[in-house]
Amino acid sequence: MDWYALAKDAFQLVAPNAPYWLLLGLAIAVWLRERRRRRVAAPGARRAGMSLIGLLGGTAVALTLLSAPAGPKLAALALTPKGPSADADAPAPDGRTFIALFSGGIWRGPDDRWRPSSASVARSLRAIDLASRTGLPLVLSGGRVPADAPPEADVIRERLRFPADLHVDRTARNTFENAQAFSEIAARLSWTRAVVATDAAHLRRAAACLRAAGVDVVAYLPTRPFPKLTPADAIPSVFGLAAWRAPLREAAGLAYYLAVGRIGWSDL
Repeated sequence: MDWYALAKDAFQLVAPNAPYWLLLGLAIAVWLRERRRRRVAAPGARRAGMSLIGLLGGTAVALTLLSAPAGPKLAALALTPKGPSADADAPAPDGRTFIALFSGGIWRGPDDRWRPSSASVARSLRAIDLASRTGLPLVLSGGRVPADAPPEADVIRERLRFPADLHVDRTARNTFENAQAFSEIAARLSWTRAVVATDAAHLRRAAACLRAAGVDVVAYLPTRPFPKLTPADAIPSVFGLAAWRAPLREAAGLAYYLAVGRIGWSDL
C-alpha cells in the first residue's frame, strides 16, 4: 500500500472541507445542548426549544445530504437526455447533418487576454474529434458575454486552432440565441439535422432549443454514462455543494424557457 499517496488523498479531502465539518459539528453540538435543556425546561420553553432543535437538526441533515457529491452527479444524470450517442454511433456525412457546438464561456487572464473556459475546452475538443472522425461540418456559436468581452466564438476558435472551414456565429448570448443562430446558418446551407455538442447536463436544454428552432436533433455529444460513484461520493464536502451549481442552473433554465415559451414540452 502506498501510504504517502493515501495520506495525500486524505489531506486533500479533509483540508478544504474543515470549515464545513466544523460548522456541521457546531450545529450538532448545539442540537445536543438544546435537547438536554429541553428535558428540564418549563412546558412553554420546551416548545420553543423543540422548534430550535428541529431547525438545527433539519439544517444539519440537509447540509449533510446535499453536500455528498453523489447527489449532484445523479441530478446531472437525470437532466441528461437519453438518445443516440455520437460517440457510439456517429452519423455519416449526408449533406444535411452538422455538429452544433455551444460555447461554454471565456475568462480574462492576468495578462488581460481572454481564454476559453474549461467547459468550452472540453466541449470543443469532443466536437473537433467527432468532426475529424466523421467529416461532418462544424458550427460554433458564442457571442459577447459579458458585453465588454470579445465574442466567445472568436476566442475559442483562435485559442484551440479550429479547422479553417469552421462556420461561426458571433452574436448569441445564451442557449436560446445559440439555437436560433444554428437554425439560420443551417437554413442557408440546406442543413436540417444536428449533433448537439455541449456539457452533459446542458444537452437537454440545448437540444430542446434546437428542436424549437426547427432543427432535428439526431445525436448527442457526449454520451450519457452512469456516473462512477465511489465511497468518497458519500462524504459531505464543499465540492459536493459546489457541484450542485450546474444541475440547478439547468433545471432553472428549463423551467424558465418553458414558462416564457422559448421551448415546449414536446421539444424535451
